[in-house]
Amino acid sequence: MPLPEGVTNKSAEMVQIFTPRLDNADTVSQAFTGTSAETALPSESRFLMLTTDQLCYVQFTDSGGTATSADIPVYATAPNFFAVPNGATHIAVVRDSTDGTLRIFPAQKARGNRADPGVDVP
Repeated sequence: MPLPEGVTNKSAEMVQIFTPRLDNADTVSQAFTGTSAETALPSESRFLMLTTDQLCYVQFTDSGGTATSADIPVYATAPNFFAVPNGATHIAVVRDSTDGTLRIFPAQKARGNRADPGVDVP
Protein backbone atom coordinates (compact mmCIF):
# COMPACT_ATOMS: atom_id res chain seq x y z
CA MET A 1 0.00 0.00 0.00
CA PRO A 2 1.52 3.34 -0.99
CA LEU A 3 2.05 6.01 1.65
CA PRO A 4 0.09 9.27 1.42
CA GLU A 5 1.74 12.08 -0.52
CA GLY A 6 4.45 13.80 1.51
CA VAL A 7 4.85 10.89 3.95
CA THR A 8 8.04 8.87 3.75
CA ASN A 9 8.96 5.66 5.52
CA LYS A 10 11.24 7.70 7.72
CA SER A 11 8.46 10.04 8.88
CA ALA A 12 6.05 7.11 9.37
CA GLU A 13 8.57 5.41 11.68
CA MET A 14 8.73 8.45 13.95
CA VAL A 15 5.11 8.19 15.06
CA GLN A 16 5.61 5.92 18.08
CA ILE A 17 7.43 7.99 20.66
CA PHE A 18 6.03 6.22 23.72
CA THR A 19 5.92 2.54 24.58
CA PRO A 20 4.68 0.56 27.60
CA ARG A 21 7.38 -0.09 30.17
CA LEU A 22 8.62 -3.65 30.13
CA ASP A 23 8.12 -4.11 33.88
CA ASN A 24 4.35 -4.40 34.13
CA ALA A 25 4.48 -4.64 37.92
CA ASP A 26 2.76 -1.25 38.23
CA THR A 27 -0.07 -2.01 35.80
CA VAL A 28 -3.45 -1.10 37.28
CA SER A 29 -6.94 -2.22 36.24
CA GLN A 30 -10.07 -0.34 37.27
CA ALA A 31 -13.61 -1.52 36.55
CA PHE A 32 -15.99 1.29 35.62
CA THR A 33 -19.76 1.74 35.66
CA GLY A 34 -22.18 4.66 35.49
CA THR A 35 -20.81 5.89 38.83
CA SER A 36 -17.35 7.46 38.79
CA ALA A 37 -14.62 5.20 40.21
CA GLU A 38 -11.13 6.30 41.24
CA THR A 39 -7.79 4.54 41.57
CA ALA A 40 -4.22 5.56 42.36
CA LEU A 41 -1.88 6.04 39.41
CA PRO A 42 1.14 3.75 39.09
CA SER A 43 3.94 5.14 41.23
CA GLU A 44 6.47 7.51 39.68
CA SER A 45 4.88 7.42 36.22
CA ARG A 46 5.22 10.50 34.05
CA PHE A 47 3.55 8.91 31.02
CA LEU A 48 0.69 6.42 30.84
CA MET A 49 -0.84 4.17 28.23
CA LEU A 50 -4.56 3.64 28.82
CA THR A 51 -6.55 0.85 27.18
CA THR A 52 -10.19 -0.01 27.65
CA ASP A 53 -12.77 -2.45 26.37
CA GLN A 54 -15.53 0.21 26.26
CA LEU A 55 -15.66 3.96 25.66
CA CYS A 56 -15.11 5.77 28.95
CA TYR A 57 -14.13 9.19 30.29
CA VAL A 58 -11.23 9.93 32.63
CA GLN A 59 -10.04 12.77 34.78
CA PHE A 60 -6.56 13.02 36.28
CA THR A 61 -6.93 14.25 39.84
CA ASP A 62 -5.63 14.14 43.35
CA SER A 63 -7.55 11.89 45.72
CA GLY A 64 -11.30 12.51 45.71
CA GLY A 65 -11.92 13.48 42.08
CA THR A 66 -14.77 12.29 39.89
CA ALA A 67 -15.08 11.76 36.14
CA THR A 68 -18.03 12.81 33.97
CA SER A 69 -18.87 12.57 30.28
CA ALA A 70 -17.40 16.09 29.92
CA ASP A 71 -13.91 14.77 30.71
CA ILE A 72 -11.27 13.11 28.49
CA PRO A 73 -12.66 10.32 26.28
CA VAL A 74 -10.69 7.06 26.15
CA TYR A 75 -11.60 4.99 23.12
CA ALA A 76 -11.63 1.21 23.02
CA THR A 77 -10.18 1.07 19.50
CA ALA A 78 -6.56 2.02 20.25
CA PRO A 79 -4.04 2.63 23.04
CA ASN A 80 -4.26 6.16 24.44
CA PHE A 81 -1.07 7.87 25.68
CA PHE A 82 -1.04 10.66 28.25
CA ALA A 83 1.49 12.72 30.17
CA VAL A 84 0.50 12.75 33.84
CA PRO A 85 -0.44 16.31 34.84
CA ASN A 86 1.56 17.87 37.69
CA GLY A 87 -0.01 17.05 41.04
CA ALA A 88 -2.15 14.18 39.74
CA THR A 89 -1.99 11.08 41.94
CA HIS A 90 -5.24 9.37 40.90
CA ILE A 91 -7.40 8.79 37.86
CA ALA A 92 -11.20 8.81 37.93
CA VAL A 93 -13.19 6.94 35.28
CA VAL A 94 -16.85 6.62 34.28
CA ARG A 95 -18.52 4.70 31.45
CA ASP A 96 -20.18 6.16 28.39
CA SER A 97 -22.98 3.60 27.97
CA THR A 98 -21.52 0.17 28.81
CA ASP A 99 -19.58 -1.03 31.89
CA GLY A 100 -15.97 -1.99 31.25
CA THR A 101 -12.39 -2.07 32.49
CA LEU A 102 -9.71 0.60 32.19
CA ARG A 103 -6.13 -0.67 32.13
CA ILE A 104 -3.38 1.73 33.11
CA PHE A 105 0.18 0.95 32.01
CA PRO A 106 3.25 3.01 32.92
CA ALA A 107 4.87 4.23 29.70
CA GLN A 108 8.22 5.64 28.69
CA LYS A 109 9.72 7.40 25.72
CA ALA A 110 10.60 4.83 23.10
CA ARG A 111 14.31 4.09 22.97
CA GLY A 112 16.27 4.11 19.77
CA ASN A 113 13.60 5.46 17.47
CA ARG A 114 14.56 8.02 14.90
CA ALA A 115 12.54 10.76 16.61
CA ASP A 116 14.56 10.54 19.81
CA PRO A 117 17.37 7.97 19.47
CA GLY A 118 18.50 6.41 22.70
CA VAL A 119 16.86 9.00 24.95
CA ASP A 120 14.70 7.91 27.87
CA VAL A 121 12.69 9.95 30.35
CA PRO A 122 14.33 9.85 33.80
